[in-house]
Amino acid sequence: MKYDEVDQYLTNLETEFEGMERACGTHIGFYLAWLATQSMLSDWLAPHAEAVRQRKMTGRDLLMAKCDDKLTDSDLNARGNAFTQAYYPDRFWVDYARVFDIPEDPQEALFQVEDTWANYDRLAAVLDARLREADDLAARPGSKEVLRDLEAAFRPVFEGLGFQRAPNWLDDRVGMFEIRAPWGEHTIALRPVDRPGFVFGLQVVVSSRLLTLAHALREDQVADGYRVSSDPPATGLVPLASWFGNDRSLLQPWPKDPTILEITDRSRYTRLVTALGQAAAVTLPLLLRPLQTLQGYNAAYNTLPRSASRYFNGYLDRAPLLCAEMVGNPRLLELCDETEAAIAADASLDPWHVAKMRECLERIRGRVDVVSRRVREHDCVGIGVGQVERAAERVAQLVVQGHAHGAQYDASHPRAVEGAALRVEVLRVPADERQRFGHRPHAFLRERGHQRIAVLRIQGLDAMSHCVDAARARDLGRQAGQ
Repeated sequence: MKYDEVDQYLTNLETEFEGMERACGTHIGFYLAWLATQSMLSDWLAPHAEAVRQRKMTGRDLLMAKCDDKLTDSDLNARGNAFTQAYYPDRFWVDYARVFDIPEDPQEALFQVEDTWANYDRLAAVLDARLREADDLAARPGSKEVLRDLEAAFRPVFEGLGFQRAPNWLDDRVGMFEIRAPWGEHTIALRPVDRPGFVFGLQVVVSSRLLTLAHALREDQVADGYRVSSDPPATGLVPLASWFGNDRSLLQPWPKDPTILEITDRSRYTRLVTALGQAAAVTLPLLLRPLQTLQGYNAAYNTLPRSASRYFNGYLDRAPLLCAEMVGNPRLLELCDETEAAIAADASLDPWHVAKMRECLERIRGRVDVVSRRVREHDCVGIGVGQVERAAERVAQLVVQGHAHGAQYDASHPRAVEGAALRVEVLRVPADERQRFGHRPHAFLRERGHQRIAVLRIQGLDAMSHCVDAARARDLGRQAGQ
């Protein structure tokens, strides 16, 4: 197997220059000299390595004198070939250009680096680092071993809380465990992460789905134009840092994805997996329990400021605000104001998601300001009745029209002796299947009505008025929790 040779560069060069043949072998010579210092040369070439190590001969000189201007697998031993096959074809040129600040064009710039020991030392420092990375990688456990160890470490948690392996999960590269109940479900995903050239580590994702809140969250996402699946979304993620405890020295999150913990050596890996299992057994039961009710979720997430919560997952997380609305949290508007200020100040957030979050905040504020805006499903239409001092004559024949234009559209129908037209239109609100029958919008007479509300029994009538009142927080919370 041939890794590199001088001739291919001579053939492709567009211009000729003095000493071009030797110049085209400089980079190969640097690499060959470094292999000699690392005892990676084959048995037949190894006797010449001492001259290179003592700097009596350059790597380029060795390449041209003994290797016929080529670097092949026969020139290296097993360790040298293993490293060269993994590193040289794709990464060597990147490091070489970076060390010597070589532009991509013109091509000739690659062959104008002088063959000096000072230049060799600059490149050798980078090659040493690459070798350490390769050695660390070789000492790391494989993905199957990581998954097996994680499942063993979390077994006490699964057994104590009643988690079962997800029956419909088919990806054997990820351990998926869940616990389901009438309120929703908790899920723990154990995942080895192996992205060659980027990161090797593990990921533990703890999530919850509170069904009452999940339905509201999905409806809100649909209103914002998100593409959502038919399954209700997760309503909570429990960050690793929240349940790992105060000693986080073993946690080394990958900068590009903090949910991934990097594994750099086997000794640290063993300690990390053991610590994860121990921390989960102690703290996860306490952290998961509040997420099973709206009231518990609200208390866990909606601290002031929101970032003080152990469950905090960023200001674009709208589920806590929807929960605060559902339970009638009196500080809902403060939470909205804090969220809006935070997303405005964070320039790293995606503008599209920021715009959608602002729309969500506007909808929540609009529903809170119901008196001046519109009636919601849990609000009420009130009819005020005052006591009269005289007898109520013909009161039973009085009908309150359910439509502001009832007299116009229903003129052909039998009329009441006296009618009171409304200034606002009363429409039937579609039934919400999450409510009990007695609390649905048409429960007012235990019958369906479309355009009128009948006053069946009034003992005395002096005056009538109509108004729209916002639902009290305690009523809203009671209905939402059903």
